[in-house]
Amino acid sequence: MALTNASVLVKPVRKTRGPTFAPHPRPEPTTPEKGGAQHSPELFDTLYADAVIGNRGAPSAVRGAGLIVVVQGVAALAVAAVLTARAIAGADQRLVNGMGTAVWFGLSGAAVFAAGLALLTAKRWGRGLAVFTQLLLLPVAWYLAVGSHRPVFGIPLGIVALTVLILLFTPAAIRWAAGEQAGDQRDPASSANGEPDSR
Repeated sequence: MALTNASVLVKPVRKTRGPTFAPHPRPEPTTPEKGGAQHSPELFDTLYADAVIGNRGAPSAVRGAGLIVVVQGVAALAVAAVLTARAIAGADQRLVNGMGTAVWFGLSGAAVFAAGLALLTAKRWGRGLAVFTQLLLLPVAWYLAVGSHRPVFGIPLGIVALTVLILLFTPAAIRWAAGEQAGDQRDPASSANGEPDSR
């Protein structure tokens, strides 16, 4: 029996290494003694008040004005819908361009409605638009009451516009618009934490 020499290739065994976990070095706290910056406690109080207290809500006067402005926006949108329906139905367009007036009322109503919602949700940008709207409504109310001899419409419109202006210019509303509400609520706590104990 003849033996033949055969070469057998043997695949080496791969050594698998388990995953190694190296702890992430934690940075040392930076203090003035170690060359770091000094963090003022008032800074953290300010950030906390702006994030928590400042977004809690607007004063009641601002929310009341926002509710009235929302109703004004809804009324303008309703007028736009009525004018659009009249134009589609073929109403006489010689005196009033129904579609053009409807577009104007629709855009104005949407802007006023957005301003009212902004005041209700404590967004300060809505105050300027609401004030501007009421200043525009005052001459309209005067014209309706005096020029057109329709005091039934002009007097209530003027009263509503003046009411919104009064609410938006109360001291609380002015402080809120200036962003000082959080500071007013934070002053007692800050003074208590910042003043040294004299006992």
